[in-house]
Amino acid sequence: MTTLILPGVGGSEPAHWQTWLETQLSDAKRVEQADWNSPVLHTWRQSLDRELLLHATEPVWIVAHSFGCLVTMSALSSRVLASKVAGVLLVAPASPERFSLEGFARNKDQVTDPHGPQAPALLSRILPRAPLGVPIRLIASRTDPWMTFEAAEWWATRWGAKLIDLGDAGHINVAAGFGAWPQVIKELNTLKYGSQAVKQFATRHLDGSVIAKDNSLTDRLTKDEPSSTASAEDERQQTAPIDTTITATPVEQSASNQAAFGQDPHSIDTLKLLNKQVV
Repeated sequence: MTTLILPGVGGSEPAHWQTWLETQLSDAKRVEQADWNSPVLHTWRQSLDRELLLHATEPVWIVAHSFGCLVTMSALSSRVLASKVAGVLLVAPASPERFSLEGFARNKDQVTDPHGPQAPALLSRILPRAPLGVPIRLIASRTDPWMTFEAAEWWATRWGAKLIDLGDAGHINVAAGFGAWPQVIKELNTLKYGSQAVKQFATRHLDGSVIAKDNSLTDRLTKDEPSSTASAEDERQQTAPIDTTITATPVEQSASNQAAFGQDPHSIDTLKLLNKQVV
């Protein structure tokens, strides 16, 4: 198994909890970016897409922070890529209204009036807005300067994510005091072994063939699953895929799942452009 670590703007410095997490997991691999200070979605997506395409036959876990969370959710809009992800842990997502397709939103007016006549293509207009068949846990802070807790609740609901309220925790970064952070391992293990993640991954199709099950993982999952039938059923409903059948086409935005992205044709076209290299 592989755990992909996806930092936000600036990359996660040596004292950051993501860097610490890499030292704690034998399977961890950081998704590197050419320019950590230039948050351009399509270039960051290329780095993540490449990593996912290299791990097509095993469950891949993603631990993302800040802008990395937005990159992750954009990648999941491709069912080819989503089929290779067993589960996602999003920590302190940055607000998608703070970014356009070119990087940071250029001024306050563009952020406060994202739907105005001169509004740029803000990421809030193109990210998926419905569950995509991948279990997600979202850890949010009530004092995060990059996204309000209310906004985190809104996106968690749209994505079918389990929301974890961390209280007064800032942006959950070094500045907020998050270096060594054992709780993130606990949350990752809950995602891995307290959900249907591996079982769901084992039944997805890729290029017309069923991915083989990892029996050791499914056995551990069965042993460690919560005894509450209601809780398991709730998670299955939350993470139910819109459509998990992989077709031969590189872009999978059919009329049946456009509701996941809203009805804005521009949003659909932008996602097609971002996903055009996925095969």
